[in-house]
Amino acid sequence: MMTPTSSARGVRIREMRARCQATAPAPERETFTGKRARFFSIYFTKLFLFTTITPNQITVLSVSVFFVGLGLFLTQSLSLSVAGAVLVFFATVLDGCDGEVARFRQTRNPAGALYVEPVSHDIQYGLMFLPLGIAAAVQTGSWVPLSFAFLAGASKLMTRLLENRWWFMTRPAISQEEIRDLRQSYLQRSPLRRLVSWTKRNLFTSNGLIAPLLLAAATNRLEWYLYFYGVTFPLLWVLVFIRQTHALGTVQVGGAAEKGASE
Repeated sequence: MMTPTSSARGVRIREMRARCQATAPAPERETFTGKRARFFSIYFTKLFLFTTITPNQITVLSVSVFFVGLGLFLTQSLSLSVAGAVLVFFATVLDGCDGEVARFRQTRNPAGALYVEPVSHDIQYGLMFLPLGIAAAVQTGSWVPLSFAFLAGASKLMTRLLENRWWFMTRPAISQEEIRDLRQSYLQRSPLRRLVSWTKRNLFTSNGLIAPLLLAAATNRLEWYLYFYGVTFPLLWVLVFIRQTHALGTVQVGGAAEKGASE
């Protein structure tokens, strides 16, 4: 039975960041929202360590808070919609806590990292546009925002699936030195490529969807949020698909894919 982690008592936040966030993305590659969420998450992680809650239970809590936040948009209240966007951000904060608790307790479960966590994201960001589309349709008296919400949600999941398939096919077993080399190569990219990468991270990743949602809620223009992603996510899927098919002839297949093909 899980017991509270008494070893967390007296541990400073700086020490906890070094211990629990050491495997976080490189700062230059993390989203604007992700950096802010990670700043707050460590404080909640410390609170969770004095409870019996497990990392997977924190994931369930994160998903629940996420959908409660989206549900507030259905109230058609400006203040509650803003509160809903804040709750969606808080769900991102909680999303960082599950891994941090597991690292501190040294109880990382492969099922959590390889199944529970990605599936929770599939559910969240595959379905998030539906309540937003319903709210915008009621607000505008038109079904058009709902159709764009469908396009955004479907193409977001399809893009995520493409990128996951590509990662599984090409990922090698790389060392920490090679990871540092990859980070350094990122810094050496041309300014245009870095701008494109920054835009993709901060607008089209799971965390990147949150700041525009808060802006849409605050300005009461939820339909424009849906129009934007209803157009850009299908385009992004097309671009990712073209890039991957173009690179198929030169890609180096990773060990994981070769193992899967032989089984």
